[in-house]
Amino acid sequence: MPPSSYLVSLPELLRIRATGNDRAKFLHNFCTNDIISMAAGTWREAFFTNVKARILAHGFVLAAEDHHEIWMLPGDEELLLSHLNRYIITEDVAFDSITSTSAAMAVVGVNPDSLSDGMPSESGRWADVAVDNAHVRCLLCQWAGQPVLFVSGSVKEIRSLCLKITETVQTGETADLERLRIQERFPLIGRDLSDMHLAPEAARNQSAICYTKGCYLGQEPIARIDAIGQVNRVLASIEIRTESEDSESVYELSSFDDTVSPAVGLAVIKADCISSGSAIVRTTDGHVFSAIISQPATVTGDGIR
Repeated sequence: MPPSSYLVSLPELLRIRATGNDRAKFLHNFCTNDIISMAAGTWREAFFTNVKARILAHGFVLAAEDHHEIWMLPGDEELLLSHLNRYIITEDVAFDSITSTSAAMAVVGVNPDSLSDGMPSESGRWADVAVDNAHVRCLLCQWAGQPVLFVSGSVKEIRSLCLKITETVQTGETADLERLRIQERFPLIGRDLSDMHLAPEAARNQSAICYTKGCYLGQEPIARIDAIGQVNRVLASIEIRTESEDSESVYELSSFDDTVSPAVGLAVIKADCISSGSAIVRTTDGHVFSAIISQPATVTGDGIR
């Protein structure tokens, strides 16, 4: 079983910094969540879509006093930068990647207060923290009921902080965090979802889509889907049960972890399978299994708005 608390490296965390007086309004107009109302020290999950509401990027948007940041783990940074810069006309906003000068790690299952003073105390918050001369940015969220602290700073600072934290917290495996991500249904763009999928098909409406913010790129298709009440397919977290015969209705797993039992995975499945609670899935190595759908629980409410 995965350890109850652990630290893992995040070499693929991407960071984009937004500056300029119009940055909040601009981001508000080009992502699915409400950015204008954010206070400094908070973050919100969001999708960046094209005009047809198809997903280009997904991650956390952080608000600071003098800038905003976008964190993705991972995604297509160049695609998102190109997309955003294409729409800048006269707005006072600039986007710059700070990924190459940053390193990152995740600390799972640990009370942040036990690591250092000034850590974010609840999901939806982030803070700049100094720990033994390491000045890092820390974002706290909840994945499948577990506290997950994402920490980013310079390579030197992350290395120093990692040595400090591993005095009390064991080093985990990448698969441990991957399993938790699958259980949370937190998609990786380019693997689990792509520009072939609509933002509501991620079934993260409550956390990543604001339906009262007004116009933004992709808003019209999302509003139409909301009026209908559901989409035709949805990203689901599944638990593997037994081997099965192949069939025409088999779904391909995009993410998969079989390091412990039951094996878990993510797949885009027809929404009407949610009510049945089961599906037939195929792993990347071609094996077919019957599976139980663990999340979302329904195609309305907790699942699709």
